[in-house]
Amino acid sequence: MYCSKWIISAAHCFFSRENELISHKFLKISVGKRSVYDEDDVETAQSFEPVQVTIHPEFGHNGGTIKNDIALVRLNKEIVFTDVVKPLAIPSKNYVPSG
Repeated sequence: MYCSKWIISAAHCFFSRENELISHKFLKISVGKRSVYDEDDVETAQSFEPVQVTIHPEFGHNGGTIKNDIALVRLNKEIVFTDVVKPLAIPSKNYVPSG
């Protein structure tokens, strides 16, 4: 999650096996779940409908290599942040990873 109405996802998640873009009208976004099959986290789960999906303009794959595999998704309502559901921590511009 980037902020309360936008999430960041992998662009390939929005394409079918036939490599066709799936309409956002057929999708559902869930946060606060460990797995789509797990019913134990019902209390922490939140569900949303995507209103807009923006795929990186240079997304694509050539053989086994996927490039620019990122998408922004605007949600139909705001995410409620909790101890389990938190926004993405984006490092500062000057961040240098150690190791």
